[in-house]
Amino acid sequence: MIFADFLGWTSQDWTDTFGLAIVFFVGFPLLLHGLIAFGFVQGKSEHAENQKHAGRWGKRPDGDS
Repeated sequence: MIFADFLGWTSQDWTDTFGLAIVFFVGFPLLLHGLIAFGFVQGKSEHAENQKHAGRWGKRPDGDS
């Protein structure tokens, strides 16, 4: 590899660098997006459950002051 010779890196150095780039620039962002999406769906589900029970607890009936 010409560029590897220019920087003085060995083949193992390039392999390690590409591996770390894949982990930090692809793997972790995908994991983070998955966790954010999971939290969003859980929050929406919790909100739907709260709305279903809104008339029973915590709210005054209409007309009361």
